[in-house]
Amino acid sequence: MLASTSENSSLRKNGLALNTSALAQIGQIDAIPIKRRDRKLIRHLTLTEVQAILNAPDVTTRLGMRDRAMLHLCFAGGLRVSELVGVLMENLALGAAPQ
Repeated sequence: MLASTSENSSLRKNGLALNTSALAQIGQIDAIPIKRRDRKLIRHLTLTEVQAILNAPDVTTRLGMRDRAMLHLCFAGGLRVSELVGVLMENLALGAAPQ
């Protein structure tokens, strides 16, 4: 919206001259349509995909059991990798699940 003549003159008096070319450029930028995406940015894993990931570690080895436990913790708690690697053993309650 352009300012009226009296508004322009008061702006000029205060050293704030209205730059109509800048306003025209802003209008052109505002006229650019927003890009629409055909698909979602985030795709969630299916239950089958989650199960395949959880079953991937070799649980016959110590590292495989560790990896599977870490994956379970990630999925169950919704943890990011940075949160997972920051978990300390003393903060975990290892034992039977609460009833």
